[in-house]
Amino acid sequence: MEPHLIDYYNETPHGINVVDKMNEELDELQKKYLDLEKKVNKFKTPFIHVETKEEYKEYENIIRNQFEDKIKEFLYDEETGILAVMNEYDEKMFGGLESIHEIFTNYWWVNYQCGNKESCFEKIINELDLITKHKNKEWCESRINIAFESCFKSKSCQPKLGEYPTNLYGHRFDDSERIHDLIYEEIIEDLIHHIFNDEDHLPLLYTDTCKAHSRLVVLGGMDDLISYNCKKCGKLDNYNGELLCVDCEC
Repeated sequence: MEPHLIDYYNETPHGINVVDKMNEELDELQKKYLDLEKKVNKFKTPFIHVETKEEYKEYENIIRNQFEDKIKEFLYDEETGILAVMNEYDEKMFGGLESIHEIFTNYWWVNYQCGNKESCFEKIINELDLITKHKNKEWCESRINIAFESCFKSKSCQPKLGEYPTNLYGHRFDDSERIHDLIYEEIIEDLIHHIFNDEDHLPLLYTDTCKAHSRLVVLGGMDDLISYNCKKCGKLDNYNGELLCVDCEC
């Protein structure tokens, strides 16, 4: 770099200042790239790769049965489950009968503290992270948060409790304690459906974004997590338990 006249009057040459400025700009670009990568990372599905049909069935059982049992265990936990958390709002929910919208639209499940214990929300995330072999916890956090958010948003669209003439979610108001239990049970069942996305409960934008950042077909269900190399052509796929890709299956 050619010297400048101003270099005779400055302690450091002009070229050094230019290099320093370029380094600052590079640092800023790298920071933006890392921030963007972090945002994108939560949409990258952590696939579980298997080699045999037996492995596929094993993980299918872990995801479909054992994981669901764990979710129920966490949600029904007396100290850290969703019932314990929502019981704090019990007076609002079943006393005033108007505040169910507030409960279903606040992100209480993310920030709720159970003392030194993990909340049911955190336990579900950690269990999913364990199942997916700690490949991408950010995806696990995003997936469970989206499931909770979608579930409670769908319920926030229900009429206010006071607007129900004789029933709530199809149940009559002739036994308040029983109604109380039924509502919680239905919330838990609905949460499980959203987590597994067995009936396309999750937002299309979310599943499409996950699909855009995946090498495999991602429809949104938990079964998508199991991947393998087709036993006929070797292509990476997650189509079915026969370990065949879509083309070879046809």
